Amino acid sequence: YQRRVHGGTLWAYLLAVFSDPGPVPPNWLNGRDPENQNLCGKCNEYKPTRTHHCSYCKRCVVRYDHHCDWIDNCVGQANNKCFFLFLFYINCCIFHYIYMTGNMLISADYFKPEQTATVSWMIHAIATGVFSLMVTPLCLFGVGFALWASYLIVVNSTSLENGLNESYDNGFIGNCRQVLGSNILMWFVPTIEEIDVDLVEASTPSKTVSV
Repeated sequence: YQRRVHGGTLWAYLLAVFSDPGPVPPNWLNGRDPENQNLCGKCNEYKPTRTHHCSYCKRCVVRYDHHCDWIDNCVGQANNKCFFLFLFYINCCIFHYIYMTGNMLISADYFKPEQTATVSWMIHAIATGVFSLMVTPLCLFGVGFALWASYLIVVNSTSLENGLNESYDNGFIGNCRQVLGSNILMWFVPTIEEIDVDLVEASTPSKTVSV
């Protein structure tokens, strides 16, 4: 379990960092009337629905969520799944540490007189206490961020669209598939999702989001 969770965290993070977050496919205008499409005022090029310009990367990103300093990259249609799984697995790592630390502290052998009298035990106890104080706020922040990312997936919205009170609804399964992929068995495997402009544009605007 520990190796899988740590491996999943590292792999999801690397994919989120080094992948292209949401490139606009070069042939996406085929069969579409340019006059009915949105024109980016900064790129001076047509862009699909739900595509926004990132001022940091100076480019348009399909299903743009936000520019994340954690990964030094945008979060868009292609790497949104990896970013979400990075948050998910890093929370699994944190709770696994809490579980292991709790088991150690309630262990009968850990507080035996012959153990507590040693210098190594004192150093280990202090280090555990300090690290626990550091992990607690990280845990609260990580859980909150993961819950927010999960909410956006479920309602098929992004951080930017939520700020604009825009939501797109294809039903629970349809909303999840748009970010996590069509194969449910692969939802928790970090992969880069293919940009499907037709799928993104098929998302019909629904009720406004207020959070």
